[in-house]
Amino acid sequence: MYRTVLLPAARRDIQEAAKWYNTQLDGLGKRFAQNVRNKVAAIKQNPFAFTIRYQNTRVAVLDIFHSLFTILLMKRRSEL
Repeated sequence: MYRTVLLPAARRDIQEAAKWYNTQLDGLGKRFAQNVRNKVAAIKQNPFAFTIRYQNTRVAVLDIFHSLFTILLMKRRSEL
């Protein structure tokens, strides 16, 4: 399993999106947040399963909400 790091800006974006979805339909923000958690879990399992966008950058699309995650693959310092 790989380690994932969500940048503070990404966390804010996810929280803001969840709030917005809740304004559209009660409980929809919770569904969005769960969909995000599921996708992050899939990324942790195998980040190489996702489409290459650039050299070491891949993308993952949420299954229900069609939001896009950008995944930057980085090696640990011990692997350099």
